[in-house]
Amino acid sequence: MLSISGFECVVECAFKERIMHHLTSLQELHISLCLSVVSLGGNCLPKSLQKLTMYRCRQIELLQQQHKYDLVDLQIEYSCDSLTSLSLDAFPNLKNLEIRECKNLESVSMSVPPHAALQYLSVTNCDKWEALPRGIPNLEYLDIRGCPNICRLPEGGLPPNLKALRIGFCEQQLRDLSWLGNLDNITYLTISGNGYKKGILESLKVAASPSLPYLSSDKLV
Repeated sequence: MLSISGFECVVECAFKERIMHHLTSLQELHISLCLSVVSLGGNCLPKSLQKLTMYRCRQIELLQQQHKYDLVDLQIEYSCDSLTSLSLDAFPNLKNLEIRECKNLESVSMSVPPHAALQYLSVTNCDKWEALPRGIPNLEYLDIRGCPNICRLPEGGLPPNLKALRIGFCEQQLRDLSWLGNLDNITYLTISGNGYKKGILESLKVAASPSLPYLSSDKLV
């Protein structure tokens, strides 16, 4: 594992000179508080890398065209301001994707679904994000919070294997949960926000699966 916090010159050198590529046993890379403009492509990273975390690295550019990453776990927090669309085509083995405060991100998609590997998807506080990606049949955990423009599901509704769903702090979405579609397979449901308990309780009772516990307005967080 390698963690770099600050020290922009170290990050710049590591990627521009492709030093990372030669760390052939590296499995986890954590980069934080880097203010430099750095282009990160698949050929900059060793094949052994399984997890990449970027925290408060606004200027890092995550290159996707012509690049493939062998990552299993990708976390982007307060980073990659230039990123407007994240293509899952570049991450064929990705199981865990967490995106937080990626302020210009509009979509997560793929050109040729399905993406069979992805199991965990969390997107929070991304104001421009509009829709869930289609073709993720094995997704088990979905977390959508603070995304006011998310208002539709891909064709076919929620992924068939989804077991846990968190949604919150999205005013329009919490007024009417019919956009979520069928919740038959959900066994864990968390809804957060303020002032919407009465408005969503009936929607939940209609949509909820028998496997969910008894629903009451005072149980909603």
